[in-house]
Amino acid sequence: MTGSHRYKAAIMALLMVLGLAACNSSNQATAASEPATPGDSVADYDACALVTKADAEAILGEPVDPAKGETTPVLGNKACGYVATSQSSMKMVNIYLGRLSMGAQPDMWNATKKMWQDKLQPVAGLGKDAFIGPDGGLQVLTSKCILVISVNGFKGKTEKADAEKAFAQKALSRM
Repeated sequence: MTGSHRYKAAIMALLMVLGLAACNSSNQATAASEPATPGDSVADYDACALVTKADAEAILGEPVDPAKGETTPVLGNKACGYVATSQSSMKMVNIYLGRLSMGAQPDMWNATKKMWQDKLQPVAGLGKDAFIGPDGGLQVLTSKCILVISVNGFKGKTEKADAEKAFAQKALSRM
């Protein structure tokens, strides 16, 4: 996969997450028993500081460059991406920091879990709650934001999930 295709795949993954958030915000889902705290924000964090280029190289096992356009905030959310420099590699990681609430949706976390219901794979030991979604990607609930880690380029699901967990642990240790 060429660099251009990896970049497009990264942008599509980010747009998919934002699209799901937009769909959920238009759907008047019932609020969870614990409402989101006022002022919940990703403003306290820099996605590229939570997972550095050196971290990405160590976990992916090869040299990376920052993905162009991946750090532009959208709707108050933040993102950062790293892409393998080798033309023969498809390895990449996207780190996305989403808001706990958005628009008419006061609880993005439980709305997302409700939407995917039985298709989630719970992950213990990360944040307040964590799961791997039906299309992959590790989502972690923290006190101030939703951390989404998406890794591509690994052949096996276990290897991919292990890399996503390693990235999440690195990010959570800096929050």
